Amino acid sequence: MADPAWQSTLLTALPAQVQLDLTSYFVTHGIPLGAVTRADLALALLRIGTEEARSCIERVTGRAIQVGPYNPPPWPPRPVARSPEHLGPRLVRVDPNPCLPTTQAFLRYKKLRVGLTEAQLKTRGISRRDVQRWTAAGRIQFEEV
Repeated sequence: MADPAWQSTLLTALPAQVQLDLTSYFVTHGIPLGAVTRADLALALLRIGTEEARSCIERVTGRAIQVGPYNPPPWPPRPVARSPEHLGPRLVRVDPNPCLPTTQAFLRYKKLRVGLTEAQLKTRGISRRDVQRWTAAGRIQFEEV
């Protein structure tokens, strides 16, 4: 039969900060230490989320944990409704994408289309600051009002 106090043995092998984080996690969630399984311990370490806690998961599970890359949402951007002319000037020119392909700005720049207004760009997730920077750099141009 396995040692019933394996939790305390395992906890003492972890770094002090991780011990404090785990103890506070179990206390806030109302989980008694004697009822904790290895799966509960691994899940608690994942939810703590620090790099130190993530490295301790390997000791608990015996397997390395990998963090995957950012995944965009599975749904497409919101459709752009045709707007009346009073919403502002429309884009008349968009230069090729100047941003590095590994940046979030690259993905935002790909959403630019000729004919969209600034309000429609904001709906698609492009910030006002992006529009100001790209306009000042001469990358995009709006029609004259």
